[in-house]
Amino acid sequence: MHGLGVVVLGVLALVPLTGGGLLAKPAPPKPRPSAVVFLNSVGIDLHLAYGNTTYSRRQAVLGLLRELDVRHVHDAVPLESDGLVKGLRAIARRRIGVTLVTRLKFGPQSVISAARRVVGARLDGLEGPNELDLSRQQDWRPHLVSYLRRLHKAMAKDRLRVPLVGPSFFDESYYGRIPNLRYDAASLHPYPGGLPPEDPLAQQVGRMRGFASGRPQWVTETGYHNALGALSGQPPVSERAAATYLPRLLLAAFANGVRRTFIYELLDEKPDPAGLDPEQHFGLVRANLSPKPAFFAIRNLLSAVRSSPGSAPTPAPIPSISTATPLDRVVLTRGDRSRVIAIWRPVSVWNQKLRMPVNPGAVPATLVWSRPVRDVTVFRPTQSDQPTMRMASAVTLGLSLEGDVVLVSYH
Repeated sequence: MHGLGVVVLGVLALVPLTGGGLLAKPAPPKPRPSAVVFLNSVGIDLHLAYGNTTYSRRQAVLGLLRELDVRHVHDAVPLESDGLVKGLRAIARRRIGVTLVTRLKFGPQSVISAARRVVGARLDGLEGPNELDLSRQQDWRPHLVSYLRRLHKAMAKDRLRVPLVGPSFFDESYYGRIPNLRYDAASLHPYPGGLPPEDPLAQQVGRMRGFASGRPQWVTETGYHNALGALSGQPPVSERAAATYLPRLLLAAFANGVRRTFIYELLDEKPDPAGLDPEQHFGLVRANLSPKPAFFAIRNLLSAVRSSPGSAPTPAPIPSISTATPLDRVVLTRGDRSRVIAIWRPVSVWNQKLRMPVNPGAVPATLVWSRPVRDVTVFRPTQSDQPTMRMASAVTLGLSLEGDVVLVSYH
């Protein structure tokens, strides 16, 4: 995806799928503005059932979700945990959509009843069981096929018109190795493992297209951990590197056609000052509830995409970009026909082996529009929530590109 060809001008809404049948609402006559679709693609993973972790601080969790301003969360079916029930109910009241992960031991009707009772109309979808290929259960495959068939049938009978997202696997090739799975969208867990996100993500999404027979893809887990002292698991990155990579990951997933991407996860679950346990350091927020740089980077990205400079009678032109380095870009059009262009270099800012930052340097780039555009504003979400440049009108714009995303907003 390197080069100037990664452009998203619009993304179609979810449509009914042959063989699935649960995405009941037809696509509208015209695609929604792509900025809306991008904002709707971003979500965050939670573990509200973990009562002995930071997630027990429910009011803090709700406050952080409000500040981050994501539209979707991903958690377990609200059974067997009072904290999960109360937390999801409070989230649904705040008009945040919820995707719920099922388990083989939960009967389909119990799952549907709990989903309706707790989150109601804010249910985004039900997802098959999580990474059974890593479980110790030897006969999980026939049980999974049977379970999804029964869940699919129960959802149709109950007129539950939300996507049935397929199960997640550590090895996504199981989508091609297990016949007769019933699902509307495939679930993918593409962790970059301390590397820049673009190539690992594109490779896994590309493989999944073949395994999942062209169905839409949801990334239900992805992210980076900051356990710099860890000797096992995925390689870590620094908090600063994660703040650079995660906005790029969200945009790259969108550019690759992923319908929804959930960052794993909102909170570090337990204190681990030595940074030895990766599982305690995937959060956008530390265990003491202080946000990491990545929290602010994602918040700033979403805010800048939403912040229109004003409406335009027709969409403003898309600029050409001159530079001496490979670039990725995503062009987003807002509902008022203003635009925001995300531009970044798919470079490394972290040495995975040495566990040290890498300086990618700065490369000049020039944007040229075919006619003047107005109210040009430049944001660098990883660096600040404030614009780094404003121009009342422009035909050309010079930028200095490092390793982070640069947003150019105009109309």
